[in-house]
Amino acid sequence: MKVDMTYWEDEIGKTPKKITVEAEPCAIFVRSKAEWQMAIAAEDKKVEANKMVPIKIMPVEIPGGAIAVQCFFMRHALGVVVSLASVGKPKPVEEDRIADRAIFSPIEDGIIYKGEILAIINIFPAAIGEELPDKEAVYAWMQQRYKE
Repeated sequence: MKVDMTYWEDEIGKTPKKITVEAEPCAIFVRSKAEWQMAIAAEDKKVEANKMVPIKIMPVEIPGGAIAVQCFFMRHALGVVVSLASVGKPKPVEEDRIADRAIFSPIEDGIIYKGEILAIINIFPAAIGEELPDKEAVYAWMQQRYKE
């Protein structure tokens, strides 16, 4: 199916661009062994409670075929990272990517200082697979297995 992707061309909040891409839902296989990376502030940034803000971070490399999942423990007293980001045309999961921004949601007013850790990122190797051969059987098994 064709879907539109909107992204920031040069800087978050400046020039939005839109492209149409071909995309389909698919199964993925995720390995159980991952790598921990850190989202570390690369700039000083004043933050205000309840106002999300992009913060430049030291580059986090995400290899092609890998997915990034945030560790959900709060790592900074002023708030939490809700997403990693980069500017420019989005790359497919199969290609190497670099995240150099964090979208930060502050719970208190204050200043984030360069060098402070904002979040731990789990980098999981993953592979795109075919659709589950019998979704209904898998869902029935899961419901039976995990019923309350």
